[in-house]
Amino acid sequence: MSRTICVFCASSRWTSQSFLTATDQWIEKLSAMGWGIVYGGGAIGLMGQVSRTARRLSAPLTAVIPRSFIAQGWLDPNVTNVVEVNTLSERKQRMLDLSDVVLILPGGTGTFDELFFAIESKKLAEHPKPIVIANFDGFFNPLIEQFDNMMSCKLINEKHRHIFYVANSVDELLSYISSYNETQYTLTDAEV
Repeated sequence: MSRTICVFCASSRWTSQSFLTATDQWIEKLSAMGWGIVYGGGAIGLMGQVSRTARRLSAPLTAVIPRSFIAQGWLDPNVTNVVEVNTLSERKQRMLDLSDVVLILPGGTGTFDELFFAIESKKLAEHPKPIVIANFDGFFNPLIEQFDNMMSCKLINEKHRHIFYVANSVDELLSYISSYNETQYTLTDAEV
């Protein structure tokens, strides 16, 4: 059975070395275990690291990228399986459609948009896929605290806080997805 993981992450050229190293380690382990990778097609930052690591290990790699980004030269020229789309919204949906698991690595506003898209579409039963946040160096701790704050303020249901999983290591990610039960995260109309 072919398994594919969608990786949403930063494409900033100023990404810290510790995030680049962690990305390399996570993608290396996933690739070695036979996971295919779907990512945003960029050549720099964490996106570039995802691409380099997957290609180094000959893992199946698919880039999903808007045509306007290709025109600006942002596509990693070494990726051979490229899905061109028209908009960022189409890109997010296509990446989700092509994958079995969603992995969120550190990133900026684009990555946060992708994270919330994955969470909200899961909440609305548009997909049942596991969503895992890779908490490199505690990067996502403030966001996790904000989710807890939203829950304590009764702005989100407690089940919403458990729509995603926070992993501090790739082994935690693998353990979570191996025991994942999609029905346990199904929300009723009253919970949405």
